Amino acid sequence: MQQLNKTMSLRLERKSVSPSLLKSPSSNGSKKGGHHDKKGGHASLKSRLPIPNIDLEDGLVSQLSISDVLHNCVATGGLQWGGDHATRRSPLYHRCYSDSSLTPIWMAYHSVDMKSSGDVSLSRLQHLTSLLNPFTIEEKRPLSDHIRRNTHTVKFLRFRSFVTDNLDKDLINAEQIATNCWEFCKSRFLVVPFVDENESIVPESRVEPVFWLFCIFCRLAEPGFYPPSIDYEEAELLMRKMMACLGVPWSNSDHGTEDTQSTLTEDYESTKLLLVTFQQLLSITAEMVGSDLIRSNAFYRATKWLCLTEFCDVLKVNTMQMKKRGDHWRKRWCVLRGFTFTSYSSQHGLHVKDKIPLNENMNIESLPPTQDRKFHFRIVEKDGDFKIKREEQFIVNSERELREWINIINMSIKLYQTRMTAKYAEIAERRFERHRRRDSLKEVSEKRKDVHHVRSTLQRIRQDRQDLKETVAENYKKRELQLEMLARMDAVYDRLEEIHKKDRDVQKLENDKIMERFAATPAENVTAVCNLLATHDHGVKLSRDVIEQRAILESELERLRNSQSYIKPSICAPTHPHVQHRDADSCYDTRTTSSSEISSDLNEPLTFR
Repeated sequence: MQQLNKTMSLRLERKSVSPSLLKSPSSNGSKKGGHHDKKGGHASLKSRLPIPNIDLEDGLVSQLSISDVLHNCVATGGLQWGGDHATRRSPLYHRCYSDSSLTPIWMAYHSVDMKSSGDVSLSRLQHLTSLLNPFTIEEKRPLSDHIRRNTHTVKFLRFRSFVTDNLDKDLINAEQIATNCWEFCKSRFLVVPFVDENESIVPESRVEPVFWLFCIFCRLAEPGFYPPSIDYEEAELLMRKMMACLGVPWSNSDHGTEDTQSTLTEDYESTKLLLVTFQQLLSITAEMVGSDLIRSNAFYRATKWLCLTEFCDVLKVNTMQMKKRGDHWRKRWCVLRGFTFTSYSSQHGLHVKDKIPLNENMNIESLPPTQDRKFHFRIVEKDGDFKIKREEQFIVNSERELREWINIINMSIKLYQTRMTAKYAEIAERRFERHRRRDSLKEVSEKRKDVHHVRSTLQRIRQDRQDLKETVAENYKKRELQLEMLARMDAVYDRLEEIHKKDRDVQKLENDKIMERFAATPAENVTAVCNLLATHDHGVKLSRDVIEQRAILESELERLRNSQSYIKPSICAPTHPHVQHRDADSCYDTRTTSSSEISSDLNEPLTFR
C-alpha cells in the first residue's frame, strides 16, 4: 500500500511526444505495417486487441462464488433472488453491475477537456461524434448534425445524455468503440516512458500496451464519476497482477492489514473513496515498473495477458481434443470467452472451427474414465427434458485441467441468466464488497463516536458530582462554623441582657427609696424636693461599670458579626451544559447567600427597657 501511495503522489505532468515529430508510415515506402503513427493510425480492431494464442486461466474468476453473485442480484421486477422460490429463467441484475461499453467515449471527451471542468467546445467534439456514427440510430445519422448549436460549449452531462439517447443498443460494440475512441485521444496518453519522443514512427509494440491498459481502465472505471476514474483498490489489484506477470515481487512493508483496518475504523474520514485517473495510472505504472522494463517484451506480454482476461473476457485457453456427435476426435485450440466456447484449428492459425454459445439450457458433465480417455467431459444442450439438441465431448491431459474446465464452463452457464460475464461478475462483486465494507466501517466509526461522546459526558457528570460533593462538604463545615458564631453571639446578648437586668433592679430600688422620701417630704420644702429630683435624675443614668462592660460586649459582638459575614457558602458550577442545580431548602443548598441575609437578626439595634 505504501508503494502504491508513493507512486500516486507523483507529478502527472509527463512530457508528451510532439505530434509534429510524427510522420505517417504510408508516406515512407520503406516502413512496414508493423508500426503505427500517433496522429493518424490505420490499424483495425483485429490488430489492436490481443488474440488468445497463449495458454492462460483467470485465477480470480475461477474462485468466484456463484451463490454469492446470485444472492447479490435482484430480479428485473424488483424481486430478490431467493433460490428455489425465484424463477430461474427470469433475468437478474447485480446490484453493483455497470456496463462499461460507453466509458471510452467519456474518456475521449475528457481527453479534450484540458481543465477537467466538464465543459468542452463544440468544435473539439465534431470528430468524436463522427467516430460514433456507426453505432448511432439510423435516423440520427450523422450524429454531429443533431448536437445543439446554439451554444459554443457542451457540458459533460448534456453530452452523456445526448450520446446515450442516440446510440442504438443493438449496434454497440464495446471493442470497436474502444478502438475508435482510442484513435481520437491516443495523443493525450502516449507519453514518456511508454514511447520515445525521439522516434518519429512509434512501433506498434509500444502503442498496443498503452491501448490495452486504456481498455482495462475503461472496464474497471467507477460509474457516475467525472473524469473517469477507478477505485484505488482496483488500481492496486491491477498493479499486483501486472507485477505477478512481470515476475517482480510486490513490496508492502508499510503496515499490516490489521493495522490498516484499525486505522480505518478509528477514522472513517481516511476511508473516503480515493479515485485514480488514467493519467495517474500510467504514472504509477511507469514508476513501479520502470522505463527499461516498460519497453521490453515482458511488459508487452504482461499487458496482453491482462487485456485478454480483464477486457476481452477470456476465462481459459488450452489445447484439448474434442468431437461432435458422430464425428472423429480432433485436436483443437479451445478458448472460453464470455458466453462463447470457441475452438480453433491451431494455437497460431486461429482459424475458427466451431463456436458453442453457452446458455442456461446447457449442462456440463464429467464422464467416467475409460482406457483411452481418462479425463474427459461433455457439454450437452437439451431441448426439453429428454431430447438432446447438441452434444460436444472433450479430452484433457490431467485431472486438474478437467476440474478447471468444468468449473469455469459451469460458472458461465449459471451466470447466463444475469447476462453478465464472469469478469463483469467479479468486478461487480469486488465493488459490492467495497461498498459493504466501507458502509460497515462508517457505521462502526459513527458508533465509536457515539460511545466516545457518551463516555465523555459520563466523565463530565462524574466530575460534576465529585465537585458537588466537595462543595456540599465545604458548605457544611462553613454552616457549622456559622452556627458556632451565632451561638457565641447569643451568649454575648445574654450577658448584655443580664447586665442591664441587674442595673434595672438597682435603679428600681433606688427609685423606690427616692419615691418614699419624696412622699415624706412636704411640698412647701422646695429645696428638699429639688434635691430629691436631682438625686432621681442622677440615679437613672447607667453606672460607669455597666457602660464599660456594655462597650466590651458590643465590640465583641461586632467582631463576631464581621467574622460571620466573611463565611459564605461555595457554589459548584456544572461543567456539563445540560446539568443544572435545583433550588434546595436544606443545609446543603449551594445558592449564593449574602452576609446581610445570614445575619439579618443580628444586625438589629439593641433596645433596653
